[in-house]
Amino acid sequence: GSMRTHLAKTRHVALVHGLLGWGPGQLVLPSGAVSYWETAVDSRTDTSGLTVLEAGVGPISSQHDRACELYAQLRGCRTDYGEEHSALHGHERWGPDFTGRGLHPDWCAEQPIHLVGHSAGGNTSRTLQRLLADDFWSEGTESNWVTSVTCLASPLNGSPAVYMFGCDEATGLFRWPRMLNVFSRLLPRNWILEHWGLSDTDVAYPSRLRSSGIFAGTDNLAYDLSIQGCSRINYSGFLDDFPSTYYLSCVSKCTAPGTSCSNCATPSRDCRSFFLPSCRYMCSRRVRIKHRNHSTDADHRLHQEFYRPDLDLDWCHNDGLVPIASQRYPFGGSHSIGGELNSEQPEQGRWYYTNATDLAGVQPNLSWDHADFTVLRSPLLSLAFPANSSICRFLRCGRKGSLAPTRAPLKDVELNTNEKSDPDADAESGGTVTRCMQRSFYERLYRHLSGLS
Repeated sequence: GSMRTHLAKTRHVALVHGLLGWGPGQLVLPSGAVSYWETAVDSRTDTSGLTVLEAGVGPISSQHDRACELYAQLRGCRTDYGEEHSALHGHERWGPDFTGRGLHPDWCAEQPIHLVGHSAGGNTSRTLQRLLADDFWSEGTESNWVTSVTCLASPLNGSPAVYMFGCDEATGLFRWPRMLNVFSRLLPRNWILEHWGLSDTDVAYPSRLRSSGIFAGTDNLAYDLSIQGCSRINYSGFLDDFPSTYYLSCVSKCTAPGTSCSNCATPSRDCRSFFLPSCRYMCSRRVRIKHRNHSTDADHRLHQEFYRPDLDLDWCHNDGLVPIASQRYPFGGSHSIGGELNSEQPEQGRWYYTNATDLAGVQPNLSWDHADFTVLRSPLLSLAFPANSSICRFLRCGRKGSLAPTRAPLKDVELNTNEKSDPDADAESGGTVTRCMQRSFYERLYRHLSGLS
């Protein structure tokens, strides 16, 4: 059964990217392929003997669909979204075929893996473990195929930022497919939406997105990152924890205590300009979830947990995209909270959390934002979205800003990622986390994971 502890030392760690992220070789600039994970997958990074596997899943697909793609990619089989699920949401049952190309074809309870997810990838990792426990693909899988789940700035309880980007505050449903039009023109990539009948070029056309039906319901990543979407699975017990798994959240933030009042937050001096609008948006407002009713026990518990007065400020402090109250541990269900990670060996089946700056061993007041775990820490983000781009204007002006298609500004970008020139390269984008600090974070994370058994 799934209570059995892990017999062998876990040798593999799989990295799962977030919303609008990409897998190996899926984002190619004139200077070559750009890795989403930067120093986490760099050959010079000390992985403490772990084999690091880099996965690529749907950048806007639902957590369920992403988890199915992740499973197929690790095992080396065809993606099966499940007959019932696919019929319910109106897409094809079968997705990308990884037969013969599995990242870890011998994966099983005796050869389990560590899952590390950035942002939405943390939620995807939890979803995958649940599907393994349910033997969703009838392959004899169990929850103990996963030794640990590590979430880097993951919106475990959802993020209010999605409402700024077009989700409906009352329902969580995504209402502005034209937002994607902008992203699709900026970052040419593999969208992995063939099961919705969409090719990579279709994504640039809002009318095709609309007619595919992906945003008509709840089977997409925008809804799954809303507070409604996360509450639905957290409070249904679907994502309860497993007793033989280690859980860790790494929390990032780029806010400081507000100067005007003690009970508010403000973007820190070093908050990256791209994140300023969403950072301010979350600093200035309390989370208010609209409920249909308070009749169900889950609704009542949800209400109590979300409005705990001691968490008020933690819904304001954020990393540009996710409040820290959502990053630490999931609400709902039966979660045992281990508290802050310290030098003692963590216990299985409990959620621990630590600040990214603490794990990296850098000064605690450093602004570590949502992008600092990835290559978007580099000038890539400010090059992809210059301050005068339509998306930045749109975010600054709120819903009145125009969203005219932007020509892709990434054509002639040479992305300089060497260590030496790095600290100065970052000065422009407002980030403070250098490549060296990021490497230290991943080396210490890998050391931590290699010690778990």
